[in-house]
Amino acid sequence: MVPGDTLVLREEGEVGTLFVILTGRVTLSIHCREGKEVNLSVLSDGEFLGRSRYWAANRDPPP
Repeated sequence: MVPGDTLVLREEGEVGTLFVILTGRVTLSIHCREGKEVNLSVLSDGEFLGRSRYWAANRDPPP
């Protein structure tokens, strides 16, 4: 991928996994249905940098 590219993943099931190799400065936008959980793991040169969890829409996460 190069700057300005758009990658769309359409997943009909409950879980979708996407692995993308990016270089340089990256802006990532994730769009999904309300109430769906998004788990994002970040690695750099194979080194784990962190993990974040989000829920679609601005609402509290499920219990």
